[in-house]
Amino acid sequence: MSDPVAANADLLKTTVSPAALAGIAKWYGKAGDVATAEIVSIDSKSMTLNCKFVGVAHRNVVVAFKPRLTSYADAEETLLEMKAISQEGLGKAKPPKIRSFRLQPTGIPDGIFIFTLFPYLMFSPPHGGSRFFAPAQLAQSYVDVKHIGWAFGAGVGWHALNTLYTWTLCWKHSIPFGATVAYTGLSMFTGFHTWVDLKKRIRIARIDAARKSA
Repeated sequence: MSDPVAANADLLKTTVSPAALAGIAKWYGKAGDVATAEIVSIDSKSMTLNCKFVGVAHRNVVVAFKPRLTSYADAEETLLEMKAISQEGLGKAKPPKIRSFRLQPTGIPDGIFIFTLFPYLMFSPPHGGSRFFAPAQLAQSYVDVKHIGWAFGAGVGWHALNTLYTWTLCWKHSIPFGATVAYTGLSMFTGFHTWVDLKKRIRIARIDAARKSA
């Protein structure tokens, strides 16, 4: 089976400018002082750039794709994203700004599980009381409440780390205070689902900006 990216190499060679490819070679290929670059070959695993260095020397630089590319559309978007990230890293552009909050509901069941089920199991009386406590009492007969507490603490700690990472994304991408509060609060409840969706928004914003720029 032919490589879906290599089959469209000629089209992909013109996706970004020689100056942008030089930035990609510098940032991703650690190539040093590159003046311009052009794509010699590209496939789903990597691309080879022929780089012209200051002083007129030429050398090929290989940049690997991780994860590997799956299609022409994926390759085009990845090249544009790499252009944006390299320009940010080299101080030639600023990270995209996200101005609003978007609810990502996929992690809500996880939050309900951690912040409802665990407290129910931990704080239900071990004996007697309403039938409402019967499932918790049955669970307590098989699992020590201390172990349930440790699992709850681990879950909360993991969500707290995800919340911190979400906050760093909000700070880096100039998200307004109200939306930052919403993002970090939802991340504490849903965990990684929130920042995964936020990073998708950031990626789209990067690609759009790179597509519009020269």
